[in-house]
Amino acid sequence: MTKRLLSLILALVCCLTLLAGCGGGSDEPLSNFNPDLENYVAPDLTGKTIDIYAWENSDFDPQGSWLLPKIEETLGVDLNYVALDSFSQQIATMMSEGKVPDITHSNVYNNSYDAFGDDGAYINIYNYLDYMPNVKAFIEDPENAADVTKYTVREGVMYCLPVHTEDEIDPYIFLYRKDLFEKHELQWPTNQDEFMAVLRKLKEAYPSSYPFVMRAINGNMQSIMGFSHLWGATHLNQGAYNTIFTVNDDGQYYMAQVSDAYKEMAMFLNGLMNEGLMHPSGAMMDAATWYESFASNTSFITFDKTDRLPVMNRTGQSLNPEFQVAAAEPFNFGSYAKTADQVTTSFGEGHGAGTVFWNAIGNNENLENTLAYVDWMYSEPGLLLTNWGIEGESFEIDENGEKKFLKSFLDEEISLTIAGLRQPGLCGVRMTEPWMKSLSEEDAASLELALKYVGGDTPQYRLRYDDEEQLVYDTYALSCFNYAQTQWSKFLLNQRDFSEWDKVLEEMKAKYHYDDLMDVHESALARLKEEIGE
Repeated sequence: MTKRLLSLILALVCCLTLLAGCGGGSDEPLSNFNPDLENYVAPDLTGKTIDIYAWENSDFDPQGSWLLPKIEETLGVDLNYVALDSFSQQIATMMSEGKVPDITHSNVYNNSYDAFGDDGAYINIYNYLDYMPNVKAFIEDPENAADVTKYTVREGVMYCLPVHTEDEIDPYIFLYRKDLFEKHELQWPTNQDEFMAVLRKLKEAYPSSYPFVMRAINGNMQSIMGFSHLWGATHLNQGAYNTIFTVNDDGQYYMAQVSDAYKEMAMFLNGLMNEGLMHPSGAMMDAATWYESFASNTSFITFDKTDRLPVMNRTGQSLNPEFQVAAAEPFNFGSYAKTADQVTTSFGEGHGAGTVFWNAIGNNENLENTLAYVDWMYSEPGLLLTNWGIEGESFEIDENGEKKFLKSFLDEEISLTIAGLRQPGLCGVRMTEPWMKSLSEEDAASLELALKYVGGDTPQYRLRYDDEEQLVYDTYALSCFNYAQTQWSKFLLNQRDFSEWDKVLEEMKAKYHYDDLMDVHESALARLKEEIGE
């Protein structure tokens, strides 16, 4: 039995024991709510503490943020926002020790929230809508039906609230030093050969540089996963239930690392490293070092999320007024790509596919206060504060009645993420307008370009395994994925020869029961489709 499976079992067992003795699971009516939306009044939570346990975000320091103390001042609440660097393991450990957080803010990389919900750790949102009028209005709004459906475990059961994003604002695309391209009269490439030629010219102009750079996200090679789309190695849908296996264009589950297209990409990136054209830290680079590589003229091209542009440009321009990173048109690589219209692992349709972020509400003795706080996030004053801030401090209203951020606020905070605005865990609906109005004209143009190429037509599904399937998944899936990632990195870094590629794949498939994992996915998918009538 794996450590991961054991920790999950211990957590669930302890949750059952804990919840049997706590007040949150009782049938007694909640005492301090007025479910009248028209006469909604923000709650007074003076002297109350809300524990929020969340994924660690390298761009967001909750205790140093602008927003968190403003929420505390507005509601009188004490927000104990704890960022966890090893979220899944730490949440399981805390629950096994009898600690159910008031709010668990997570994303689709963690797939245990429905299991915890089934065992009583998290509330079923539908059972408490009468006490959350703003949340009820959100869920019952037909415009949000797709989001709600994706998070529904089964009819009438939803253990978490989607942190709804009105529109996609962070697709992956090429980002490049536009100012240096103009300085050296370089044209953005349109194919793989031109891409190589541009990297070599940049290397010639800056001999100590590594013109192409990638970075790690959440401790893995997420940016390379996104880049793989341009190679015909569709990796995963970030809106899917997990990041290990994905549905390909033929509707079959697979893991991208086993494909010939992924091998071709590895050989290409390996060649770039060997020629000094790609940063040797490659896929293991953290965000801070990645920013520095651009600001210091060490690297000039990357493939990453557009929401990083505000921090990149404001940081770089503080050192060099001419500094400008912008988005550039994508194109195909290799011999397996069919189209260049998918530059991001986008939020595809599908039952239970979800979006990236969600908040689960702990079924514990602090439930009443937690529900009041969560409902406030979906209220008009909550939406205003968590997306725009406070009039006169962070934004103003112009002569046309339009909101706009104060330049002094943006200059001080650098980005809304750093300020904490629209931050999951502190916000329920991430509005598009404030994000767009926080961007410079150049950054807004880059986002608009990236949005032209968003893909994600292949349906993705959040599967529910039976006991036997779950055992197979928990025993082998994560180990299989980690092994594939580790070995792939070794090929990239010349620690293994590409002549061993097929041997490694066969070893992985045998050791981690790859075929059994595929069977588990196919049987669970067939059962789900039958249940939902597809």
